[in-house]
Amino acid sequence: MIFATIAFPSFISILIMRKYVNFRKRDYAINILQWLLIPTLTLTLFSLPAIESQIRYFFNKRIDFFESTKKMKRK
Repeated sequence: MIFATIAFPSFISILIMRKYVNFRKRDYAINILQWLLIPTLTLTLFSLPAIESQIRYFFNKRIDFFESTKKMKRK
């Protein structure tokens, strides 16, 4: 599974990078690092609302309902 999510896309992007511009080894390392961080950041950012709701539930703090617009009275 790691091959399909990290190694293969990184290899493809390195091949594409070679076509257009000359890159240094540091650029290749940064590219691979970016591909390694994508799954971690995705899981972290998508799980933040769930973690926040679990913390609210644990401390018994509910999300309060409030009306954002006032209703206009007609004549």
